[in-house]
Amino acid sequence: RDDLVTGVQTCALPIWVKRLGFNLIFVLLWWQSSMSFARDISFQSLMEGYKETYKRSLKWYGEAASLGLAEAQYNLAIHHYLGLGTALDSNRARSLLKRAAEQNYVRAQELLGIMAWRGEGGPKDPELAMDLLEQAASSGSTNANLLLGMLQSQGTSDSRALALYKKAAEAGSVEGAYLLGISLLTSPEPDMNLSQGALWILRAAEKNHPLAQLNAGLISLAGMGIESNRIEALRWFLLASKSQNPEAQYQAGYLYETGTSEEKIKAERWYRKAAIQGHREAQARLGFLYTSGSIVQPDTHDAFKWTRRAAEQGHPQAQYNIAHLLFRGIGHDRDLVKAFAWMLLADQQQLEEASKALPYLKQQLSPSEQKQANKLFMKGALEIFGGGETLAGLSTTPAIKSEPEAKSEAKPEPAKVKSL
Repeated sequence: RDDLVTGVQTCALPIWVKRLGFNLIFVLLWWQSSMSFARDISFQSLMEGYKETYKRSLKWYGEAASLGLAEAQYNLAIHHYLGLGTALDSNRARSLLKRAAEQNYVRAQELLGIMAWRGEGGPKDPELAMDLLEQAASSGSTNANLLLGMLQSQGTSDSRALALYKKAAEAGSVEGAYLLGISLLTSPEPDMNLSQGALWILRAAEKNHPLAQLNAGLISLAGMGIESNRIEALRWFLLASKSQNPEAQYQAGYLYETGTSEEKIKAERWYRKAAIQGHREAQARLGFLYTSGSIVQPDTHDAFKWTRRAAEQGHPQAQYNIAHLLFRGIGHDRDLVKAFAWMLLADQQQLEEASKALPYLKQQLSPSEQKQANKLFMKGALEIFGGGETLAGLSTTPAIKSEPEAKSEAKPEPAKVKSL
């Protein structure tokens, strides 16, 4: 492996989690606030009629909140904030949280601080946000320390963020350990912090933090702060894959493909798992495996399908390979116009093989066909690199054709740890 880049891998969150804030820490906040509710109402009733249940709880919390009970005010705010049994109403949620926070209810201070920071349910007020979170942190809230660290890391106070993450991590917060490890690994002076960053990442990974497990695999493979260990890297990738992380699945596939002959046969399974989730490197790799037949049985249908999907996501090697498949008529009817358009897209990304192949392809087309290919290229470039969603002109329905012939191997992508 040639180039191992440092950084952090993140994943998308469900939309309702995104409404709560920056990270999975907010799931914890909601879970904690719901415990008294869960004690009174069985989870079976939630599954069978959660809408009616939320309406009843909304009534109960409303009555208790009117009596000035801070916990009820907080839980009622959560119902309005998430639209549980009622319409979404950030203004009402913020008003209720303010009343609970004034009674020093820590969880209300935490969520109200985030809403004030983001301008939800009222004007943006960073000063109020920091003040509320500082109050919660002074009451011993580990969550508040994490939230403060997240907010500080968005500004210029990286040292302050590190201190807050460390405080949360030392208090036993798995999320704090993960964020501290990531911050140390991506700090302006990584050489001084690599070993400590790796240590905290591994601590969080051992506590089954999925993203920490993924990054533990990446640093184990790259030798970042710890000794490089392929076996350990694979172990962490497989553990992270249990949470259906496509990057972990892809990395597991890569290690299997580049491993022993017994391991290679497992690569297709893991590439496919990641490819189904839209991981373009896995799609490109899977397409090549089916084209070459080097590990699995050749399959022109799957070769074309997965190569095309990666190409449509802007993968330059896949764009070159789909052009080759179309030129040869592998997995689809031969189509020189589309082959030339895909090759132009690969060349646009400065793929050397594409630049070398273009003159020969151009000679196979008439002037009118070249003009048609250029139109497809312009449309494809706009949709791939300009935010379009489809490639109607270039996308085609594959049909099984002749035996595959691999023109150019799409080399597996090395492990990457991307910045937070």
